[in-house]
Amino acid sequence: MNHNNFKREHESFSLTINASAEKIFSLACPFEELKWINEWAYAMVYSYSGKNENNCIFAETMSSPVFASTEKTEPTFWVTTLYDSENYIIHWLLVRNSTVTKLEVTQKAISPEGIVVAWDMTITAIKEEGNSCFDAGLKNRMKLMMTLIGQSLKHYCETGTKLIFSNNQ
Repeated sequence: MNHNNFKREHESFSLTINASAEKIFSLACPFEELKWINEWAYAMVYSYSGKNENNCIFAETMSSPVFASTEKTEPTFWVTTLYDSENYIIHWLLVRNSTVTKLEVTQKAISPEGIVVAWDMTITAIKEEGNSCFDAGLKNRMKLMMTLIGQSLKHYCETGTKLIFSNNQ
């Protein structure tokens, strides 16, 4: 197999959140995301604790429109490959039928209550049909997903309330 048959795209996003690193890190968990992601729903596949941890696996369908350029709903399986609570770093592999995404989230303190959170996302097709999602809008969809997650996390950390997005806006 020629290693150049499949497409790959990368995008990054970061923002400053006025909260402690511990608080931000604890919210990067499918169970905790019920508190701060609008319309979040997930199915836990495997976890010792019931929360995010190394080798945790959960599934959701909300991200389907990001990874496929259609409204097709397909599960995305999130596998936590690094859960470093001392350094506030989390890595996931997002596995779908025709793509794999690596999502890396890191934090850097700029003050005791000011944390820069950075998301790095790399999507790779693993089948020919996966190449079809690599259209002109993919980078924008990737950036939009990270922006919505980031703004929702920021809003919750700074106000204690869920940021509600409306399809009518």
